Amino acid sequence: MAQDSSMPKPGKQHGSGSSAQGPTCLQKMSVATYIYFIPFFIVCNLLCFTNKYTAVLWLLYTIYINVGPGKWASKNASWPKLFRKLSWWKHCADYFPTQLIKTADLDPDQRYIFVVAPHGVVTMFCWPCFDTDATDFSTKFPGIDIHPMTLEINFKIPFMREFLLLHGVVDASKSACLMTLGKGSGQAILLAVGGAQESLLARPGTYDIVSSGVVKCSCPVQLQENVE
Repeated sequence: MAQDSSMPKPGKQHGSGSSAQGPTCLQKMSVATYIYFIPFFIVCNLLCFTNKYTAVLWLLYTIYINVGPGKWASKNASWPKLFRKLSWWKHCADYFPTQLIKTADLDPDQRYIFVVAPHGVVTMFCWPCFDTDATDFSTKFPGIDIHPMTLEINFKIPFMREFLLLHGVVDASKSACLMTLGKGSGQAILLAVGGAQESLLARPGTYDIVSSGVVKCSCPVQLQENVE
């Protein structure tokens, strides 16, 4: 099992974590990159309409990723995770600071379904722990290829779709669950099950849960045999 801890252990140093003077400029910018990437990419899409040529290209590409072959990229986890190990995200982890604490080994011959809670407004704690390698997930759990999941609508918007795919994120649909886990041993998916209802309960210092977060997926028999 692993857990995110926003408080350092006594006597433990958190790398280049926030100093006594407060977070550094790079740490603030890194956190802002995650918090504001959705409105940023929406603006990028709107700017495509300022020119008729870019507008036509935008329309063609949007059709390709929504009804064409491109729609499968958010379900089969086929894109390389080029952004996942960017050192930029280390600053995001150091802002709080955030830790990923390993309490047990994970067998890379198995497949896993992880559930996290509470959801929070933007599931902030998941980004440095699971969506990126800022807290050394790949080092602590070698052989586990984790794919966080988010709303399918996020993959219908150009630029934002590519940003998520390059971090290994896939959409939270049944087909994506089955296709990702079906790739073989060591595959893992991660779901924040509280949804929008739970995100509205987010308050500093609280951990309000809407439900127990039961995940049900009708997996084929051959897939059920080794999914933890």
